[in-house]
Amino acid sequence: FIAVSRQLESYLVEGVGVRSARVARIINGVDVERFRRAERKAGGPVVIGSVTRMQEMKDPLTLARAFVRLRERGVPARLVLVGDGPLLSEVRRVLESADAARDATLAGNREDVADLMRSFDVFALSSRVEGISNTILEAMATGLPVIATRVGGNEELVEDGVTGTLVPPRDPDALAEALARYVADSGLREEQGRRARARAEREFALDAMVAQYLAVYDDVLAP
Repeated sequence: FIAVSRQLESYLVEGVGVRSARVARIINGVDVERFRRAERKAGGPVVIGSVTRMQEMKDPLTLARAFVRLRERGVPARLVLVGDGPLLSEVRRVLESADAARDATLAGNREDVADLMRSFDVFALSSRVEGISNTILEAMATGLPVIATRVGGNEELVEDGVTGTLVPPRDPDALAEALARYVADSGLREEQGRRARARAEREFALDAMVAQYLAVYDDVLAP
């Protein structure tokens, strides 16, 4: 059995009863050539970006409410939400009711996510439940600091205080506070983004993932 996160590994061993010797953990890989760093342009508002499904488990409403709180504090930033789903109209309503929609873009489903990622300055994900988030891996490969909720496999990807910040789920105030720090500090964004890219290249590149799968096959097929 191959689990993509420690949480799923524990579930297989402790919940299902699979012998630990029969379980391997291999985190998903990311195409570090397609998702790559871009030169950050000085000037203009900081762009907070997210790529997610607009559904309850991904909780885009918490991110929308956190952005509203930033606006209430006078923090100059823009929000770009990429993705579609049943909560899209409610996200739009939250932003419009707080007069924050003019500083937000709801992009819907897009095929050019790698290009859009390079226009972000910070990546945010407010999921209530998560396995291993491919979009966090893509953001790291793009050289973005990641602010994410402390759920599921997010803790395995985001090194708190090193490559980003982890916040409690369903807490727009905590998310807004974290986002405000990154909006105000370009040095923090640059340093943590650089570390995120380095970790993606070192640990999560496709070649590294393939090598781990091959090692499992070699072990299983050995005489």
